[in-house]
Amino acid sequence: MAEPGQRALAAPEPPSYGPPVSAKETALDVINRLPEDVSLLDIARELEFVAGVREGFASYEREGGVTTKEARARVTAWAKSATK
Repeated sequence: MAEPGQRALAAPEPPSYGPPVSAKETALDVINRLPEDVSLLDIARELEFVAGVREGFASYEREGGVTTKEARARVTAWAKSATK
């Protein structure tokens, strides 16, 4: 979410079920969707976010997902370990 007074950056596109797109094509697409006056730091952050989303989808394709019950247990365990 953008800070007050700042513009929100480009939202990631939902996963495409067409032919695979190269990382370079994805990066250029992300950059082309950003406003002209975007900073290099914001470009880097946006690219890092999109890379993380793509990795998440790839991980899901390789390993599958987790059940809601398992996800809740993991979050509870992470929260408990973070408060130690």
